[in-house]
Amino acid sequence: MNTYRRAIAYFKPDTGKIILSLALIGLSTVLGLLWPFPLAILIDSVVGSKHSDDWLYRLFFRLVPSGDKATQIVALALAMFALRMMSELLKFVLTLVNIRIGY
Repeated sequence: MNTYRRAIAYFKPDTGKIILSLALIGLSTVLGLLWPFPLAILIDSVVGSKHSDDWLYRLFFRLVPSGDKATQIVALALAMFALRMMSELLKFVLTLVNIRIGY
């Protein structure tokens, strides 16, 4: 047990960076879980005829009216692109923070 305490003491100056790293990992995981939803909305509601009462479907159709299919497809593609870009940006920042912790 004494060995663990001594090892943790080496990381004491980097506690804030470690907490930031854990938060970035959590945000990246959430974005990774949200990424398939625009595709599910596209397949279920825009291309198909199934309409769900899920909160995510309601949010999307509140932002993008259900009239024009082409507008909905473009909006879903932009949503997928935005989620992917945010995920990649978080991974980049996480890499920078982890490099700082490693130094």
